[in-house]
Amino acid sequence: MGTCMASSYANLFMGVIEEQLLGSSADKPLVWLRYIDDIFLIWTHGRPKLETFIKYANTLHPTIKFISIISKTNIPFLDVMVLEQNNTLQTDLYNKFTFNHLHWTPCHPQQKKRSTLYSLPFRLVRICSNSEPLQTRLEQLSTHLRSRGFPNRQIETAIKKKDKKSQTHQDTQSYTDATEKRNRQIEYHSSSHITPHCYISPPSSKDISQFYTLLTSAGSRYHKCLWQLIADLKT
Repeated sequence: MGTCMASSYANLFMGVIEEQLLGSSADKPLVWLRYIDDIFLIWTHGRPKLETFIKYANTLHPTIKFISIISKTNIPFLDVMVLEQNNTLQTDLYNKFTFNHLHWTPCHPQQKKRSTLYSLPFRLVRICSNSEPLQTRLEQLSTHLRSRGFPNRQIETAIKKKDKKSQTHQDTQSYTDATEKRNRQIEYHSSSHITPHCYISPPSSKDISQFYTLLTSAGSRYHKCLWQLIADLKT
């Protein structure tokens, strides 16, 4: 919704508030995970201090107010229900009350319908941490998709394919973990400038030179980065 940069702007804005909150609060959460304006945290300092922490968070900006759900047993975060069971965290599917899938009959592209159908079972595989709730969610998904007009045969095929996708996901997980670890070790320059790229018309050193004054207007710290980029493009 809104402009293409709306989510990026919101993420940056909430990032500033996040830094202020975590940097100045006396008691900090054990775990803090944020996706734009949705936050999941684990608190170990007791209920009174948690309420004080939330109250303080609501003083950082006049129009940004946090609504909290506090529980010792289960808590929703995005489309995941996080549960505490035997001193471990388990995950299950979470759907909002207004949740509903696309109906099969509208004039949407067939590829989009098929993509939706085949991605949903694998989504459950990624979310559900145990096989028992996973099987329950798959059965619920089948019933729901039938109520939305999806063909029975295609539903059964999609659910069977999730086993193959699950194995592929497990095989590539170790590679993904290694890649993420490597990426975390890379130090990015604080003034890096990232722009949209179109493969039809790639940027050239002439394009960058033409707008060099504009790109460097924020400060001379861009000078080295830009001319290094120009040199790379010439080679």
